[in-house]
Amino acid sequence: SELRVAEMGMLEHDRIGTIAFGASAAVEDPLRERSLLPAPQRAEIGRDGTDIGAALSRAVISLPLLVCF
Repeated sequence: SELRVAEMGMLEHDRIGTIAFGASAAVEDPLRERSLLPAPQRAEIGRDGTDIGAALSRAVISLPLLVCF
């Protein structure tokens, strides 16, 4: 699958996850390291729209807060 191909290019501290979107958006696979297998889950999303803005917002709030000094 595309997700496994993406995992092959990950570096040591990289994380990967999946956001599903349609009429709304939901985290389908939370951020995780490459070595951890995700639980098989599917988000129930309405197919009567495409809210990519909600998907991008959900992705941003799912990222860990980085503090740089």
